Amino acid sequence: MAKEIGKSLSENVLNLHPKIADADFRPLHSELPWVIVAPVYAWRISRIVSDWLLKTELTGNRQIYFVVTCAEDAGNTERYAQKLCTQKQMEFMGCAAIIMPTNNIAMFQTPTQAEAKTIIAAAQPSIHAACAVIRTGKKMSPANPSLTGRFKSRIVNSLFYSLFVKTEQFCATEKCISCGKCVK
Repeated sequence: MAKEIGKSLSENVLNLHPKIADADFRPLHSELPWVIVAPVYAWRISRIVSDWLLKTELTGNRQIYFVVTCAEDAGNTERYAQKLCTQKQMEFMGCAAIIMPTNNIAMFQTPTQAEAKTIIAAAQPSIHAACAVIRTGKKMSPANPSLTGRFKSRIVNSLFYSLFVKTEQFCATEKCISCGKCVK
């Protein structure tokens, strides 16, 4: 999705994964507004992305947009993205939540390839709408999360991370035979 947004805006895309994996917190600079494309985990921007953003100085333009992917809804992700901007002393320009196929293989059934293609195709108008707003430089319309969405982002998120997010469960040892079952 980030590549599609970059192409639509005729801008370069920086893959944050290597920077996050290498704990590379060197400052980044942009004269254009920042657009952060990130997944939602448990109804907030994933903690590894938000932690990296807090530790990395973003220089130049002080405006920042968020385009997030989620399986069903983004809960109150927008509020937490706005708090992140306040901490970074940046101007929050809005958060667009785009429904995409779930990839939480530990807890949910992932969609079939055909179902995933249908979900991705249905997301295209939302992606284009987010790009149109970013292109104008205006703020995105604020979300109006339900009481349930606010509850998920606040209470369930904390429980989810403390009870279910355990990266040590997803590691390969010398017993790995490269059968590919974990990938499937």
